[in-house]
Amino acid sequence: MPATIQTERFHSREETNREAYDCFLRGRELWHRLTKQTNSDARDLLQRAVELDPNFASAHAFIALTHGLDYLNRWSLRSFPSHRRTRRNS
Repeated sequence: MPATIQTERFHSREETNREAYDCFLRGRELWHRLTKQTNSDARDLLQRAVELDPNFASAHAFIALTHGLDYLNRWSLRSFPSHRRTRRNS
């Protein structure tokens, strides 16, 4: 990748808190490993990124992806929206 493109990408992140961006990158890397533990660890890092920079849209989006992965794999009832409704109707 040409240096100018890399520089442009870096400069586009300048409005984001550097620590938040670091948490985002680490969380995104963990999410891609697709295991229950790394998904949970990724969510923690991504949540920290949002705490540091509440307007960090990509971090919010990846938090949603962690919940989606939980839902698809049924790893966490917290991410399983119909669980409470089903339990009440039982």
